Amino acid sequence: MQRGLRLNSTSTSLWHEYFRLELVYVEKIKARRKILGIDQRSQSTLEELEAGQTDANDDNMIMLPKITGEEFVDEADETGEKGAVRKMEESMVEALKENNNPVLEGLLGRIVYRNAIVAIPNNLPFRKKFIDIYADFSDTEMGEQEIYESIRRDFPQNTEARSYLAARHLSRANEVDVENPEFVKGLRSCVEEFGRCVEELPTSEMWEHYTRFLEQWRRKVTDENLKLYLTKSLTKAYKTAQKKDFLSPASYLTWAGMLLDESDRTQAQSIAKQGTQKYPASVELWSTRIDLAIPAMGEVEQQQPLYVEALRNNPASLKLWTIYLDWLVLQWQESVLEDKDLEEAFTDAMTKTTTLLPSTDPDADINKLKDLVMMRYVEWAARSGGIKKARAVYKQIVSGSFPNPKFYEACVRLEQAQSERGTAGQLLSKIAQERVEWLFEMAVRVDERRDGMWN
Repeated sequence: MQRGLRLNSTSTSLWHEYFRLELVYVEKIKARRKILGIDQRSQSTLEELEAGQTDANDDNMIMLPKITGEEFVDEADETGEKGAVRKMEESMVEALKENNNPVLEGLLGRIVYRNAIVAIPNNLPFRKKFIDIYADFSDTEMGEQEIYESIRRDFPQNTEARSYLAARHLSRANEVDVENPEFVKGLRSCVEEFGRCVEELPTSEMWEHYTRFLEQWRRKVTDENLKLYLTKSLTKAYKTAQKKDFLSPASYLTWAGMLLDESDRTQAQSIAKQGTQKYPASVELWSTRIDLAIPAMGEVEQQQPLYVEALRNNPASLKLWTIYLDWLVLQWQESVLEDKDLEEAFTDAMTKTTTLLPSTDPDADINKLKDLVMMRYVEWAARSGGIKKARAVYKQIVSGSFPNPKFYEACVRLEQAQSERGTAGQLLSKIAQERVEWLFEMAVRVDERRDGMWN
């Protein structure tokens, strides 16, 4: 292991396994000492036995007789030769005790950790993994404390590190009953330390870590008093962060979600609205605001401007355009909007999306927007007026825009699905076949090397 580390000193996995190896070694020594009855706990049990305070009932421990320094004599005494009883030095006796033995107290593991952070100095997840490894072993408090102190020393301005240290009081809370008084004590310590963190490091990220921590435990606890305490603490944190202008888009979202959980939809709508006013470019906030607002709105005249405002601030959002187009078709299906309303909406959408500059990234949302609007327009035309109306729409699109091959492929599938057929199993009708050939020729002009174009 040491040779491997000399050759790969920056390997995180090697350092972790070397650390684990040293802890396993110490754990085996402790187990052996327990079997022989010379560990600290067994020595205490032996003293109680001698005092008649307990019964010897541990079948896994061999009770050896207590040995004192006076029992160590020279061989010369046993043979009658001149000799003297030599008392064992007090320091030697003390050294045999577990709490005075540096190795049994985890010194080797701590040395490995110190060397590891010299080799890999600025890696927070690397250090956190050592704490996770410690969780599988006993008597690790001293080592864990050293890791926490090193993180505090080396990452004073790192919000993730500060959050990790603040939450450490409940780091093993999954193993603790949340109704246990120790849990309440740990939770209070976490809240107090997070309070210091947001004072010493006042940033949106630090406040977000704090509110996320409170929300996580608010969802976990079942005790009504604890839930009430966490809800009040969370509300106070949100309001304080907002007042100090440190409330992030993610925090606005979780705040609105908490209010919705508390059945306060009106206040959740208000927070979502405040969030979009503060962060108008946040797609997730607009999406949440729209989701919260729609059930409370009875008129299309009130709903559509909300979509328009969201898209005005986020014209390249594939998600917002998708839910807007879905909403338009739904209103049409429910006879709230007429054909002419959809025609105007799709035409407006075509105008806005075709003027956007494409991205050099082929997978960027902005490159998919134009195709989305075009294909939804044709699909709706087929549903509202049949294949003839769909043909008129896609011919109009082709003459006025520059669709990519995916659009033509979608139109071909539409022709195949909705074309006029004779009896089942016959080939495409003559008109449909002509349209497919025309679509194919147009697609080839755009990209003749596209995979599958010639199939």
